[in-house]
Amino acid sequence: MDALRLIIHWVSAMNPAPQTSSATDAPIDKNESAQARPTTVSEPHDSSWPRRTVFYVVRSLPTVLLLVALGGLAWWGHQSGWALLKFSEVTGERATLPDDWCEEHGVPESMCVECNP
Repeated sequence: MDALRLIIHWVSAMNPAPQTSSATDAPIDKNESAQARPTTVSEPHDSSWPRRTVFYVVRSLPTVLLLVALGGLAWWGHQSGWALLKFSEVTGERATLPDDWCEEHGVPESMCVECNP
């Protein structure tokens, strides 16, 4: 959690909010109207490439993680033939089938016409 706060603080320090100035801050020249003066003061932008690169990587991280997850899902689906495992295979338990075989006649007991007329 501390790392997240550090990243948020670092990103907000990279992009400070512009400072506004009111009309009474600077003296008005007779030839210049109050509407022609800028109302925001832009600070010089820190354009060092390591900071921009780190900022770009941090901003792109959720997208990259999502694409990796989707790629992993596609790989798993391709490897498994797009079929989910049965629950018994996941838990390691085997489903027990009832003994429905007629040993005497070699057919399923439910279909044996000799034993069940």
